[in-house]
Amino acid sequence: QQIRIVGTMSSEYTTTTTTNNHQPLQNRWSPITCLPQQALTPSGLLSLDHDDGEVELISRSPIELRSTSSDPRDHTGLRLPFHLQQQQQQQQNTATPKWNDRDENLTVTITTHRIVFQTKRPTAFQNTKNNTTIPIYTHFLHLSNVEEPPTPSGGNWTSNRSYKIDFNTLSHGSLTFTFRNPSSSTAKTDRDTLHQTASRAYGRRQWEESSRLDFKRENSGVTSVTKRLVGVDAIMAKNRARNDRAKQIAEDAFG
Repeated sequence: QQIRIVGTMSSEYTTTTTTNNHQPLQNRWSPITCLPQQALTPSGLLSLDHDDGEVELISRSPIELRSTSSDPRDHTGLRLPFHLQQQQQQQQNTATPKWNDRDENLTVTITTHRIVFQTKRPTAFQNTKNNTTIPIYTHFLHLSNVEEPPTPSGGNWTSNRSYKIDFNTLSHGSLTFTFRNPSSSTAKTDRDTLHQTASRAYGRRQWEESSRLDFKRENSGVTSVTKRLVGVDAIMAKNRARNDRAKQIAEDAFG
């Protein structure tokens, strides 16, 4: 099903509905559209993994997300999104969408597990009841995809004036957050605060906590059994417990 926004605007804002709380997909090839969609609650809030202890830490806007890749085909995660490939196949003789190396005017939210990017609805989608714009495209970069701690850059008045944060990712190459108004009194503060929060979340690796606790509980159970045994019996009991655990993990992973 196609939803077409009424009005004179670029065709890249034609959207396709999905099953992710009816969140649409942009007909645009850019860094944000190459990232996974972030699930939303029925009320439009971020759907976080509370069972894994995920909490929201900070949110800032407006921020530009830019890819520094000269050719997005060099990185698996930046290749033409699948929904655009399907669209191109359905509409024969359609040229490949143009690569846009940046997405502007984003709201960036950092949680303990991921970085979430939200664009805003075009004017035609404004909520007339309270006259506010509502985020429509919501995607995320999981912190496990970040290769190393983010690096602050920019802020030089002779060159590279805008304040930035640079991220090296495993699948999407190098991405840069740019705070586009260097003369703003909050640009440097926002950059520093966002950088500190992202670095702290990356270092703590909260998304691994559940696995660590499960492993600790399993080892605790093995230890309690082997304490009652000695010698060869203890070694055999420990090996059996570990083999059973490995078998269970494989079954959980592969069904």
